[in-house]
Amino acid sequence: MNGFTDDHRAALKKHGTKKIYIAYDRDDAGEGAAQSLAEEFMAMGIECFRVQFPKGMDANEYALKVTPAAKSLGMLLGKTAWLGKGKPPTVAANEPGIETQPTIEEKIEPAAKEKNSATIEATVSEEPVLPL
Repeated sequence: MNGFTDDHRAALKKHGTKKIYIAYDRDDAGEGAAQSLAEEFMAMGIECFRVQFPKGMDANEYALKVTPAAKSLGMLLGKTAWLGKGKPPTVAANEPGIETQPTIEEKIEPAAKEKNSATIEATVSEEPVLPL
């Protein structure tokens, strides 16, 4: 399934993974693959969340267009979609990288019209969210 192997499955089990953030491309193929993989993870007892890149965009394109990349990607991790059934688990307030910010669609549309630029600066805190 899109490069996800039995070795990956074994590593997740070995290390007791409890939560997964799926960051596949935000297109039809990526959506289908994420849903299928999420069902498998949920059966393994792993909570699954989907990183919500703008439609048609992947992680690389997002990181190149929305700067600073580490902060912007951290912001997306705070806006993930629950892929399980029923009510999503509550997120601990002190969980690293979890912030509530406007969605990237809310940021890109006005900025793209206003600046007509390939680079969009995210307005998030100055502290890095993700290690690079």
